[in-house]
Amino acid sequence: MVCYWHDPPANSPTQACWMDFIVSEPALFEGTLAANTRHWSPDPASQRRADDHVSRAISLVIDRIQKGSAHTDGILAAVATLAFGESLLRNEAAWQLHMDGLAQVLQDRRSKGLWELPEWFTGLLIIVFPANVGEQLHYHGNSELSRVVVIGSRLAQLRHMLENYHERADHQDIPVNEINSTVRELHIAAQFLGSSSSPYVRVASLAIELYLHFSWPEQPSADLSSLARRLKDALRQLPIKPCPYMDLTSTSFVLGLVAAEHDSETRLWFLSRLRAVVADMESRGWTRPLQHLERAIESDQRLAARFKAIWDDAKDWVPPSDFSYNR
Repeated sequence: MVCYWHDPPANSPTQACWMDFIVSEPALFEGTLAANTRHWSPDPASQRRADDHVSRAISLVIDRIQKGSAHTDGILAAVATLAFGESLLRNEAAWQLHMDGLAQVLQDRRSKGLWELPEWFTGLLIIVFPANVGEQLHYHGNSELSRVVVIGSRLAQLRHMLENYHERADHQDIPVNEINSTVRELHIAAQFLGSSSSPYVRVASLAIELYLHFSWPEQPSADLSSLARRLKDALRQLPIKPCPYMDLTSTSFVLGLVAAEHDSETRLWFLSRLRAVVADMESRGWTRPLQHLERAIESDQRLAARFKAIWDDAKDWVPPSDFSYNR
């Protein structure tokens, strides 16, 4: 099995259970191999193997659906993994196909009385998937997920308002008061989420707060270095550690890196993680390992410019020899 861990957390019971969970469901195992192989190397042989794993995973899921046994956590994880893989490729048709399948799996689970979502699935929706996924699934049985879905919808509206604001040089007829009101509302909502016992929700809360500060600087100053440090701590507390490649798909790492103080331990942590996985991917033939992050923040010009400046300034910097993904 392809594994991105340099130093897997072998002593972590949660991580060990997660690995056992992956190999216990053939469809999930194939889907995981598909995602790992797809992003291991751009060479045609690796891409063909990834296609084969995807095909086998889909066949296994369809078989379970036809047999009426698609309500398990393993199948839920398999379909979510396939959907995430297609979202990275921007394959909209395949993405929507898997989202339809995910909605069907959730419907099957509810029909069998399985209303509760596994924490890892909620965390995946909150941290990894696009903000509108919760709405697409029409799933509101989880109160925290429902709140995040509402905030995600409001963030999308705010981004649209900000785009209109920046496109108008004279800023005439731009509802500045409405922008200020929306930003304040989202700050309050994000801070409320911060009291959650779920580390996934806390990561989302802190990332939202940082995003608001960078997207609309015309607001009271905040202790960004403290927010960055708390974001780092929340990411370290995730019960199931994502593979390092996932760091290149999460804007949380951009926000934490940019918000942290220069030469601070917090900035070193974010920079070390990103630099280490970028170096790994470049060594395997990838020429633009940062493309997913760049794509995610390209519409936020201020954030993108600050990230580029920090990244370019550290272009010759390498992680310390004792760097560990897990610390």
